[in-house]
Amino acid sequence: MVISKIYAQVLFELANEDNCLDLISADLKFARQNVFNNQQFISLFLNPNIKFADKSAIIKKIFTDNKLLVNFFLVMLQKNRFAHVNSVIEIFFNLYNKSQNILNASIRSAVPLSQNVLTTVQNILEKKFHATIVLENIIDKNVLGGFIVKIDETLIDLSISSYLANFKKYLFNLNLQEWSGNSL
Repeated sequence: MVISKIYAQVLFELANEDNCLDLISADLKFARQNVFNNQQFISLFLNPNIKFADKSAIIKKIFTDNKLLVNFFLVMLQKNRFAHVNSVIEIFFNLYNKSQNILNASIRSAVPLSQNVLTTVQNILEKKFHATIVLENIIDKNVLGGFIVKIDETLIDLSISSYLANFKKYLFNLNLQEWSGNSL
């Protein structure tokens, strides 16, 4: 993990110096979705029997218009650090999001939420956290109704099961108070 942090920090600083953070972010997003999520593709770069020149040619073909990423990934290949590529990209995105005041949030619900509900929740969170919120709706059949929002370390539980659990505690405490009041 330390290696990934170092490489991600270097890439972030280089992109920031070259004033191309958005371009690097877009190219990395494309690469993560279309290239680096394929384990066979990663295995190709980790295979010692494949020549560096062949690996280099593939990198150059993928990132033809991005010299910084070509050079960065070639260094990772030369230093035998390509096994860390996905964690480097993930840490880069954390640094990028922090620099752009972007927070990732998830909203768990039993069924997909309407765009209207998602937009409303997103707007409320943006006001509360003073940041741009990227909201992902995660379908979780364990949520009986309502939804649960997670953003950073904050959990906002607006599910029916949470409401019922709190109501049960309230009734239990109410019952204890009545019982203790009658015994005096």
